Amino acid sequence: NRPYTNDNKGKQWVSEDIKNKYPIYIPSYKRADKMLTVNSLLELKIDNFFVVIKPDKEEVEEYSKKMKELKILDKLLIVPKSFIDKENKNGNFNSIPQRNYAYQHSIDNKCSHHWCLDDNIKHFYRREQGEILPIVGTSYPFVFVEKFLERYKNVYLASMQYNHLVPANGKRAIIIKNSKVYSCILIKNDNNIFWTGSYNEDIVLSLDTLSAGKSTLTFQNFLCGKLSTGSTKGGNSEIYSGDGQTQKVDELISIYPEYTKKIFKYGHD
Repeated sequence: NRPYTNDNKGKQWVSEDIKNKYPIYIPSYKRADKMLTVNSLLELKIDNFFVVIKPDKEEVEEYSKKMKELKILDKLLIVPKSFIDKENKNGNFNSIPQRNYAYQHSIDNKCSHHWCLDDNIKHFYRREQGEILPIVGTSYPFVFVEKFLERYKNVYLASMQYNHLVPANGKRAIIIKNSKVYSCILIKNDNNIFWTGSYNEDIVLSLDTLSAGKSTLTFQNFLCGKLSTGSTKGGNSEIYSGDGQTQKVDELISIYPEYTKKIFKYGHD
């Protein structure tokens, strides 16, 4: 379980080639040309994942073409229009229908947990002895989180922290208890709290879960290299363009006014 040096890629973290237990779902939109999270999972030798898209004709064609090239066409899940319509009727839009379809898909397949990952995660990392090292060839970080959660009945959400929020040499707790979970989330299926709304999906899910008296964990020993929103086309970059950022803030305030307020910082709300 020690890092090794590769002349082409530098120092990397490796472990035994073990398989994670629970399915991984990647809701995606207008990013068939990138497939960043898919490539990151393949780099870890993970194969139990699905890319979840809406039944838009152009999207289906583009994702099918790209995933056929990667020989993973069987990993494409297309959400039925009837499911989208039902979600919209319940006030759920943007990426929420895909997330809830993944949730239900995992339940229908008798899974006790499932992962939901953003589609713009470039790498996964291990924070160890003052270094943050890219992980290759093993699903160990997913296995670590899965086994940890299985030990506790009251923990319903867990995530890997963003690598850019954890300094390699800084003193940071390995686990943050009862805070937000973002972008790389393991969900305990009997939480029975589904995704809702149009924006702030991770924050709303976290607050809904915590408000119900349930616990969350954020791991800072294994990290995800998620690109910042707006740094690549597609996904939430499309949703938050124009006045989307303002709508995002306003919706969160309307749902949880006791926990949120609008301030102007870094050039936007």
